[in-house]
Amino acid sequence: MTLAMALPTQEKGLGWRRHRTALLLLVFLVPVALAAWWTLRRIELLHRQHLQDALTAVVAVSHEGLQLWAEDKKADVASWAQSEHLRQAVVAQLEVPRTAESLKSSPPAERIRRLLLPLVRLHEYSGYVVLAPDGTAIASDLDAAIGLKTMLMLDPALVEAALRGEPQIGSPHRSMIPLRTVTGSRQEQPTQFVAAPVRGSEGSVVAVLVFRLAPERDLTRVVQLGRFGRTGETYAFNRRAQMVTSSRFEDQMRAVGLLRPGENSILNIELRDPETDLTVGGVPTRPRAHQPLTLMADSALSGGTGSNITGYRDYRGVRVVGAWSWDDSLGMGLATEVDTAEAFQPLRHTQVLVLGLLGIVVGGALVLAWFLDRRAQALHDALTLRDDFLTLASHELKTPLTVLQLTTQRLAAAVTRSGQKLSLEKQEELMATLLHHVRRLNKLLESMFDVAQFRNEGLMLQLEPVVLSEVVQSALRQLRTEIAESGSEITMTASEDVTGLWDRARIEQVVVCLLSNALKFGEGKPVEVVLKRGVATIRLSVRDHGIGIKPEAQVLIFERFGHAVSSRHFGGLGLSLFRVRRIVEAHGGQLRVESAPGAGAKFIVELPIRPRRAGGSTGGRALHQPQSLEEPGEVMESRAPRPS
Repeated sequence: MTLAMALPTQEKGLGWRRHRTALLLLVFLVPVALAAWWTLRRIELLHRQHLQDALTAVVAVSHEGLQLWAEDKKADVASWAQSEHLRQAVVAQLEVPRTAESLKSSPPAERIRRLLLPLVRLHEYSGYVVLAPDGTAIASDLDAAIGLKTMLMLDPALVEAALRGEPQIGSPHRSMIPLRTVTGSRQEQPTQFVAAPVRGSEGSVVAVLVFRLAPERDLTRVVQLGRFGRTGETYAFNRRAQMVTSSRFEDQMRAVGLLRPGENSILNIELRDPETDLTVGGVPTRPRAHQPLTLMADSALSGGTGSNITGYRDYRGVRVVGAWSWDDSLGMGLATEVDTAEAFQPLRHTQVLVLGLLGIVVGGALVLAWFLDRRAQALHDALTLRDDFLTLASHELKTPLTVLQLTTQRLAAAVTRSGQKLSLEKQEELMATLLHHVRRLNKLLESMFDVAQFRNEGLMLQLEPVVLSEVVQSALRQLRTEIAESGSEITMTASEDVTGLWDRARIEQVVVCLLSNALKFGEGKPVEVVLKRGVATIRLSVRDHGIGIKPEAQVLIFERFGHAVSSRHFGGLGLSLFRVRRIVEAHGGQLRVESAPGAGAKFIVELPIRPRRAGGSTGGRALHQPQSLEEPGEVMESRAPRPS
């Protein structure tokens, strides 16, 4: 079976092997993909659970901190309300006529002022108010508040609780009178009250002591301890879904028009969903007052404590995850939120890492499969070549051996039979037959030896100045018999100087192989040999006018056991052109063919006149090189690489 005949079988075997490799790869990759999917899913579930636990914990800790702060404030005011000096001054102030001027200028009011203003400054309160049981302000750091019942109007529940004897802290309100700010200016400000009862000598409640707090400083400071990350925010809100602590995004809200320049977010931001992201230029379709409450505010104002890690829009329209709770005793809710982009960033990084590792595993598996497929293909090719070689060798060796056997049998029979003698012509015919087939066997063995040497040791070159026209003449003398039998006429055209630095014996093998090939397939037609000198190379071309070579077979003929036609009709191991290619490449030259079916074939050899390196482009190693072509006594050894 020749290489050309074996191609369909090889392609079939290659296709089956690749299908098997693909199936094994699929069997490997499917469990890996499922494991990766399960891992990513578990990572996402764990991340969401940890995120929910973290948000809930922040809300719980912030709520507990807020309660401790509130209890601390109530305890401080209750303690000061029990002061004997303050009690006596308040009881005396209650006896003063209830006109604003009388209350402002009374000696008890002055004593109250001297007692409470140091506490206001020490604890950074915004001011104080003392209320009579009917809610009238009988003493205050603000003269404008004296004689009025604004406290009763602002936070009646707080006043009533204090009159019942219960210290109380309320949620922030917008002041009805101008207040001093941190900068010293006076304007209507959000304010918060903490109140405690003032008891008379008999223990009954006779008045209420109230301190004003600045929520943008006191309440916000406590709540902001729950902030985390770049977008995490913890804030408080009242029953009207108004924010009662400062937001970390006030600059953002001023930029989108939710706040006026210089305006604080306390009591000015309602927790409504604009249904679009305002921070990226989104435009709401409804006025602010008609927009729905955020998912968090709606749940918390319904008395719920909960969390959401799937994502919802906050008051800016930004998608967030969060947790919240509501405290009836404080009349406030507490929420912790963080943008989903930041909340899930670690998850995204983990997913990218896992997918990257999966990609590395899949890529490694593909590379390994490709490598194993190449190795399997190489092994398959080697086994195919071995089988082809054994088949061809047995076929090619059997023919001359059979002829030799028959010829020697005839000679033996002639010798042993008495009285019979072979004529001289018959003896010459038998001897010519013997010599022909001995030479054929020798050529076959020589080809096999060269191929084995190419494979195991590489090609050793003995370089010396060689006249190529003389080599062609020598080859023609060797092929006298074949030329005569073929009926072809060989002509040679050569340039004046076709001398190069080559291995004479190997170049002669090249010429003999090319001429033998032309005689075999030339159909008795003329064969032209042309030798032409170039700038740095000498070209040898051998052209026949025989059957030609199909385009798809023009690559195969230079491989081991390659045939363009069936070996059953033309014989040969398919090694001659392979040997030619290896010898030419070892000299740093090139070999190609120009042919078409029915138009003959032209084999062209380009040999460098003086190889730059032993082995030329094939990477041989120079041991010694003559300095000029006129030094025939010096030689260079070159080792051609083993074929892959």
